[in-house]
Amino acid sequence: MFFMSKKIVFLFFLYFLISGIIFSFFIPPFQKPDEYAHFKKTISVANFDFFCQKKKQPVNINLYQVINSPQIRIEFDYYNKIPVSFYREAPLKYELKMLDVSEGCRFRDSLGYLIPAFFYKLFFWLPLNGFLLFGLIRFSIFLFCYSILIFLALKNKDKFFQFLSFFILSLPMTINQFSAFSYDVSHLFFGLIFLNLFFNHFYLKKINYQYLWLLVFSFLFFVFSKPLYDLFFLLFFLIDKKYFERLKIDKRLFLIFIFLVLIFLRIPNYRHSGLSLGNFDSRIQKAIFLENPWRIF
Repeated sequence: MFFMSKKIVFLFFLYFLISGIIFSFFIPPFQKPDEYAHFKKTISVANFDFFCQKKKQPVNINLYQVINSPQIRIEFDYYNKIPVSFYREAPLKYELKMLDVSEGCRFRDSLGYLIPAFFYKLFFWLPLNGFLLFGLIRFSIFLFCYSILIFLALKNKDKFFQFLSFFILSLPMTINQFSAFSYDVSHLFFGLIFLNLFFNHFYLKKINYQYLWLLVFSFLFFVFSKPLYDLFFLLFFLIDKKYFERLKIDKRLFLIFIFLVLIFLRIPNYRHSGLSLGNFDSRIQKAIFLENPWRIF
């Protein structure tokens, strides 16, 4: 039973839909965090170039016009807006042009681009205006992720997690992130699925193999290239031992297995940046905090 009335749930749906449209279509292309670089990496993954070996990839000519528009980087020139004539002159046809995607990327980041790459591949052939096509792909990513996350939240028997899910999904920054070309979309998506399954298991009388391995795979997709999320591994210790006994699985071996997989995923990180939980310089973070401690709020 859901903790809110159907009327309130409907209002949430309406809010999500309107917000998703606004954040997808009304925010100009490449005006979201690092979206310019993320879009290029999405193109590489969509063309199955997971190792980014090709410096150029084919892209819809309508999107190509948007990417190469001199007015598109408006964060550097607030007064040089995109002229209305751009929409009239943009070629509304399906044709491919080679786009330079030579910005650096790593294979381990490719997993995060699978969702954006799928929807790019699904719609890139449409003969639409570049801005409309860009927004349509954004909105499709948002709609896909939110539909599944809302469905799982409504099915969850933990009322606290239902409230927490709707609160997180209602945040403008969450909507902004899920309606963007970004590899964080996949991490947030699988992270919320993992937390949903974790909270829900406390209310289940038993867990089957499918549920347990879905929990594991959603966790691994969640943390695949994000070392800062590794500590969520500790949540597995909170799963009651009785569930493992019913499945005839040794809980200790299960935890060791996941831990070893995490170590395997982190080996490239340790080689390049040492045993750290991130790629930031702690001295810079400390200096920023000491300069103005109120920034933390």
